[in-house]
Amino acid sequence: MHKKVVLPPDMCAYSKDIFTELLDTGSDPRPELKQCDLALLVYDISSGESVVRVKEHWLPIIHALGKECGREIPVVLVGNKSDRVELPIDQSEEYTSVKEVFRGVRGYREVQMGLECSAAYNRNIKRVLNSAQRAVLYPFAPLYDITTKSITPKFRRALLRIFRILDSERRGSLSDG
Repeated sequence: MHKKVVLPPDMCAYSKDIFTELLDTGSDPRPELKQCDLALLVYDISSGESVVRVKEHWLPIIHALGKECGREIPVVLVGNKSDRVELPIDQSEEYTSVKEVFRGVRGYREVQMGLECSAAYNRNIKRVLNSAQRAVLYPFAPLYDITTKSITPKFRRALLRIFRILDSERRGSLSDG
């Protein structure tokens, strides 16, 4: 059974009239992912097995479902249990930072950003939720290709067109008025 939580509009930092629905899909996310606006892919940063499942299991599933739906499903990587990193070295489990995981999944254009949090200490949870909402409301995938680290061809054409319109004197620089 899937767990669902609906956040009220006043929790959103970017829009005061949007409800945010969080759904824990469990082990079979396919039906829900086809209809979702974004996937928060939460994994345990202190578990190497969890990190491997992000790369080898979850991202391929999300990628394939996106192709099946004819659209990319944006993904925000969320490394949970960051509180475990603060343990003394001899007690600490292995740790894979979200930056390392993010670098390891560069081939997936769907991955928008990565954040670390601690649900146990309620650390960075609001930032994770706000980042997810921002990624849905203001997507940067149409503007920037994260795999090539460059602006998209359509965005480049749009910028050039704007520049040409504002370069009314045809000097190769923007006109004042």
